[in-house]
Amino acid sequence: MHVSILKKVETGPAEDRQSLKQRLLAVMFVMVVLATSLVLGGCAVQRQAVNPDDYVEIDNPFSDDSSPGSSQKIWVPRKSLEKGPPRGGELLKKGYESVAGRPSPEPGLVVEANKPPTAGHVRTRLLIAEVGEPAVGASLGTFLSRGCIVRPVARTSAGVPAGEAEQLTFLKMLAAQPAGGPLLILAKTEGTKPGARLKADLYDLRGPILIRSFSVTVPAAVKDQTPDEALLSALKGVADATLNSLGWFSWYGRVVTVSGERVYIDAGAESGLKPGQKLVVYRGGEAIKGIGFAPGEPISAFPITSLVGTDGAFGTTVDAPKVQPGDYVELEK
Repeated sequence: MHVSILKKVETGPAEDRQSLKQRLLAVMFVMVVLATSLVLGGCAVQRQAVNPDDYVEIDNPFSDDSSPGSSQKIWVPRKSLEKGPPRGGELLKKGYESVAGRPSPEPGLVVEANKPPTAGHVRTRLLIAEVGEPAVGASLGTFLSRGCIVRPVARTSAGVPAGEAEQLTFLKMLAAQPAGGPLLILAKTEGTKPGARLKADLYDLRGPILIRSFSVTVPAAVKDQTPDEALLSALKGVADATLNSLGWFSWYGRVVTVSGERVYIDAGAESGLKPGQKLVVYRGGEAIKGIGFAPGEPISAFPITSLVGTDGAFGTTVDAPKVQPGDYVELEK
């Protein structure tokens, strides 16, 4: 049919031949479009439409002079350029969680579900007193160092004095030390074997007053886990509970000395303080059982002028003669 039409076109007048050719080509183009639509329509059930805006054209990073036939440009998903490829650690984490699922908290462990407000990323200095054997304070300190500055201050197999008066004397002795802070007393009266209970008491030494007590039982080792790893999971539980409590605890430092109009304090760069931050000085306060420590009346306020050493600072104020070593400082709220 097409051959006879073409022959007729070739034998007719020139103008008619041109007109017939154009109409014939138009008809053939429509037929090709219809056929293509039918083929693509049959595949549309199994394929999704691609949004061209989701892809961008970039230089082919695998193209080189040794492959003259390779394409110089390739199309890649736009989101791969915006987010970048996942790093090795992220891939390992995704791979692990796809097999084992997300880790679930062990019984008795405290999980930081809601992060409390923080005071400008200033790190609290935490003192640790360890009671009993074996020594595990270093491992506990490693977990705690994620959120605070850890300072071991005492470890004794005899334990913290049992009598109330003796214990108060012990706590006041620690409170008098420079570069102090809250105190965590970890007791291991039952040892560290599976089933043993680790007890922790968190004190505010400004009172001194007990902030919170909590305990964690050392779990039995599960498959592919050593007893030491089971103990570490219990220590992590203690650390999580401590950090969760300290998250609501107001940071404080202490005045070390006063020189002229300069007031030197026992916190600085390591604690996260910065020049320009304003501090309030107060003396003493009141420990209210069941509530906490209420600071005394403010004496002065001054901005940090400069940092000193690894963890010290000073500020300048005309009120410096009113300030005494041992006074407390807090960030102005």
